[in-house]
Amino acid sequence: MDKVGLVSNIQRYSLHDGPGIRTTVFMMGCPLRCAWCSNPEALKKEKQLMIFDQKCTLCEECVRVEPEAITIEGKLKVNRALIHDIDLLAQSCPYDVFEIIGKEMSVEMLIEECMKDEPFYRNSKGGVTFSGGDPIMQSDFLLDVTRRLKEEGIHVALDTSGGLPWDHWKELAFEVDLILYDLKFHDEEKHVQYIQSGNAVIFENLDHLSKLGKELIVRMIIVPGVNDQLEDMRLRCERLKQSGANVSLIELLPYHTLGKGKYIRLGLPYPLNQRVEEYESNVENLLELIKSQGFTVQTRNP
Repeated sequence: MDKVGLVSNIQRYSLHDGPGIRTTVFMMGCPLRCAWCSNPEALKKEKQLMIFDQKCTLCEECVRVEPEAITIEGKLKVNRALIHDIDLLAQSCPYDVFEIIGKEMSVEMLIEECMKDEPFYRNSKGGVTFSGGDPIMQSDFLLDVTRRLKEEGIHVALDTSGGLPWDHWKELAFEVDLILYDLKFHDEEKHVQYIQSGNAVIFENLDHLSKLGKELIVRMIIVPGVNDQLEDMRLRCERLKQSGANVSLIELLPYHTLGKGKYIRLGLPYPLNQRVEEYESNVENLLELIKSQGFTVQTRNP
């Protein structure tokens, strides 16, 4: 029986998720809870409901489907806890107020979608990148997809924070060509504070990837006043060197708030409750430090 995965989005013509022109497949589910996450719709491995209430015309079609959960009193009011069926609710609205995030796809369906861009991969030495969420949450499904793509000669990259034990995703790591590995902190207390979990398993997985000899691009989102301290960066670099991992590049990604609107549409509070704009950027000092540790490093805009 063909395995089924849950996909939040497929982004074509991606230029920042590995070499060449790529198709980035965003999978549902993540073991971490980063305070600055820009894809909160993909945190859970289940369908999510986004509500665009500014589109509502007060037509009351949704009330007929979910009378206990929805009222129209001059404006749309939704009690998410009382919704019985988000799919029927989304289908009921002629104005697309309700959007379902999370599409079930078989291995064959996802392969077909990815192969639509095959000419771009061939001409640019690109390929397919699995992101999320964190794709290792659906490693069994993606293992089958990756093997099929590799049979077609397609380069495959895995964008992960490594937040699950190695046995959960070691086969997938073995099959892919490139790992985009996210590091948040060296300091475990801060990792718990801002990510809601420790980072021991993340560094253990770094050691496992080193033994595989996989090429790694290490990515670090730099949040001013949160994880941009020089000492923590020095310790991250030291740990990378200690692992012996095949790090071809360290990429510093600037913090942004482009995902804030998603939290509103999901009915969630934005978790980073401090004003990072009050802190001056420390990126130039971080770049110099990383270079001094012997790594190739670059930064880019959001």
